[in-house]
Amino acid sequence: MSSESTPPANVDRKVLVDVNNLSKCYHIYARPQDRLRQFFARGDTRHYKEFWALRDVNMQVLSGETLGIVGKNGAGKSTLLQMIAGTLKPTTGDVQLHGRLTALLELGSGFHHDFTGRENIYVAGALLGLDRDQMDQRMEAIESFADIGDFIDRPVKTYSKGMYARLSFSVYANLDPEVFIVDEALAVGDARFRHKCMYRFKQMQEQGVAIIYVSHDAASMKHLCDRVAWINQGRLEQIGDPNPIVDDYLNHLFHGQRPKPLAQQAKKKAEGQIRGDADLGSMTGKFSSCELLTADGDRTDHLIGGQECIVRMTFRNDKIEDLNEPVILGFSISNVHGLAMSGANTITNDVTVPMPKIGESTTASFKFAIPNYVPGSYAISVTAVTLDEAGTTQLIHTTTNAIMFHVSNPNKVFGLIGLNCEIEIE
Repeated sequence: MSSESTPPANVDRKVLVDVNNLSKCYHIYARPQDRLRQFFARGDTRHYKEFWALRDVNMQVLSGETLGIVGKNGAGKSTLLQMIAGTLKPTTGDVQLHGRLTALLELGSGFHHDFTGRENIYVAGALLGLDRDQMDQRMEAIESFADIGDFIDRPVKTYSKGMYARLSFSVYANLDPEVFIVDEALAVGDARFRHKCMYRFKQMQEQGVAIIYVSHDAASMKHLCDRVAWINQGRLEQIGDPNPIVDDYLNHLFHGQRPKPLAQQAKKKAEGQIRGDADLGSMTGKFSSCELLTADGDRTDHLIGGQECIVRMTFRNDKIEDLNEPVILGFSISNVHGLAMSGANTITNDVTVPMPKIGESTTASFKFAIPNYVPGSYAISVTAVTLDEAGTTQLIHTTTNAIMFHVSNPNKVFGLIGLNCEIEIE
């Protein structure tokens, strides 16, 4: 298990959530009458089986930090959140909270279906100790964010799932929380609403709010979170940097693979093989090398925005006998948050790459100008797939973060990618 349950020290931040040896055990009864028998049982007699939904979890969340939580359904994520929110009592351990907490654990949680949206807003505030005058001050912001029009004064039982999501998020995100918990409640929102939520997340992060975020969206986990915790069968499998942990989780989810011990990783690197944070696919063929080069062919780990460069990758066929299907080779470039910025592959560039014979290799070189990225660290992931006549693809091998490099830029960049504009003033 990764040991970064305690975040990196920062003198400007304080611990808002402190989880200590948290566990939750449920008693599972085979028959209803076993509950009654257990009530009258003496000594150590048990008429139930124990199910540990969560076991010995330790973690801290700092002010201004966003902690993502990943794991399969039933892994214990929601149980953990409910105990942090105080809606579920732990079997052992405790949670220390140092600030006002709001939790959006499900759509419409805490709403009375017969009350109007506006009435439920006042109720939600009252439960957090805010009086009517304080809620009146926040009402305009809540109404504007929810953007459900006249439905704000209609019973919430008439709402669609999208309206539930809008009102729920708007209420709990605008009650000035110091700790904000969100559990998959944004999946039903439309694209415009999700953009608003992401922007609100950024505002809360800047305001020092500690956010605990559960989602199955790997991209948002990498983009939004400072750290990610992987919960597996009720235990904390890993916690730390989002990119490798999310990749390890996906590798385990789709291929049943466990993270490789550090000694094996070091051996692989010493042998000169390509080294990324995770390897996925059938592995019937593999990338044997991947390089970032200047336009002159020199290896580099530093580029300037707009500079010509080359990504060169070599793919080896280990076990693929059918040579009729071409291999598609490509790469993507992601920023430090795991957000895919750009990329290319052979098929989108109308290049056909015949599958090499077993034991043989083929090399593809992609020459391009690095986009006008904001200065910072970036990573290149490489992928090889096959494509049959029906248009079905099969993943052979992908290595995430195979190449790490840095981009500098003499120009000021607004956003993630700068635009070179010709500006006319009239």
